[in-house]
Amino acid sequence: MKKFILSFLLFVPFTGQCDTLDYWSVYLNDSLIGQFNVLTPDPLLRLDKESIHSTDTIFVIYNNDHPCGRCDYYFAIKASENGNKLIAERRKKIGIKIPFPLVGLKNYEGSLDFECFVYEDRYGGKEGVYLALFRLLIQ
Repeated sequence: MKKFILSFLLFVPFTGQCDTLDYWSVYLNDSLIGQFNVLTPDPLLRLDKESIHSTDTIFVIYNNDHPCGRCDYYFAIKASENGNKLIAERRKKIGIKIPFPLVGLKNYEGSLDFECFVYEDRYGGKEGVYLALFRLLIQ
């Protein structure tokens, strides 16, 4: 019995899987319009072009359970058709509201299909991490 317990205690640490989770909330002004995580398949937000006012802003609050203390977080919205970055914010911390005014997106002259993403810029020669947060479609 002792051998069984000892082998069990030695084997268990190697069978466990460490899992990290990135998660984010999206607000239109003060109203929550989406909550997503890395397991959400194809997160999509649709907004009616006619209902967007000049003061409307989308806020993204991004968090994860493995924050990087020596990283910069680059939040941006880019046009899906050509990849042009239209709005960008760089922050040292996560868990804070990142604003994206909608008036510029509403008046964009290309396709009104956008992607919001975060890029974790790691310093010291390590490759950064790109994560698409959601797709924004203005109809």
